[in-house]
Order: sequence, then C-alpha cells, then structure tokens
Amino acid sequence: MVECLYRVVLITAATNLLECLSNNLAARTSSSFTVYLAAIDYENNFNSWVTIQSEHFEYSEETGVRSFTLYHDCTPQADAIFIRFDNQPEDSWAIDQIFVDTSYKLGPTEEHLQMWHFEHPILMPCVSWLDNSFTYQIGPRNGLFIIHDYHYQPRKGEWIRDWV
Repeated sequence: MVECLYRVVLITAATNLLECLSNNLAARTSSSFTVYLAAIDYENNFNSWVTIQSEHFEYSEETGVRSFTLYHDCTPQADAIFIRFDNQPEDSWAIDQIFVDTSYKLGPTEEHLQMWHFEHPILMPCVSWLDNSFTYQIGPRNGLFIIHDYHYQPRKGEWIRDWV
C-alpha cells in the first residue's frame, strides 16, 4: 500500500452573519466536525474517501486558518469535500475555500513523486455557514455548497450531486 502525505487547509470567514466578508476571524469552534475527502469518477460517481477528525486540525490565530498534515493510505483525490458538523448555534463559522495537496512516491527517486492539488472555493462565502448539525458538501464544481441531512453518506458507485 502506498502512503500519501495529505495537507488540507480550510480558509475560514467571519464569526457572525454581519461580518460576511472574509476577514479570517472564525473557526475557533469548540464543536466537533469530520472532513471527508471524496474521490469521484468522471461521471460523478463516488469511489472512496479519506476521513479526518476535527481534533487533527490545527488552528492558527494569526491567519484564521485550520490546517491538517498527515500520512495516510493513499487515495490521492479530493474531488469533493464533505464536512459533517456538530455545532452549537453560538459557535457557527463559514468556509471561503479548501485546498488539498496530496503527494506520494511510486519509486525511489524524485521523478517518481506524484503530486495532486485540489481547490474548492466558495464563490459566495456568505452562504457557506456551518451553523447546524448537517453534512455540508463543497464541490465537485467550483462554488458548489450543498447542505445534506446530518447522516448523509454516499455509497460506492452513487452519483454525487454537482449542481445546486
């Protein structure tokens, strides 16, 4: 099994709905959340995902950004991101964009290094509030932000919605 180095960055927005512009004051949440990096095929059918628990993310006071770096079994895709959020109403936060970089080696030299970069911007960050216990979908299309039932979890081969 090949191991990947995953680097996930959640860039966050304001702490309340009045501060709807991206000023990086949020994400100091005491709530737990789970991030799923989903691999989908060319027809938007779900294949697999990597699961990351909230306690593995580090929050930077200076930048207002949460980040995660870890070696994990390799599924080098993050075509869509799902965030299952357990929240208290006074603790909501929003996401501007998510970056995922994965890298892995298929051989002994640098020429065997494979690198993947996925960006998931939210084109209207004011709609991307994680303010209740739901599963939030970001991607696969740029700007796509969909709210699902809390227990939503796609199964292998299931079509992943790519429109609002």
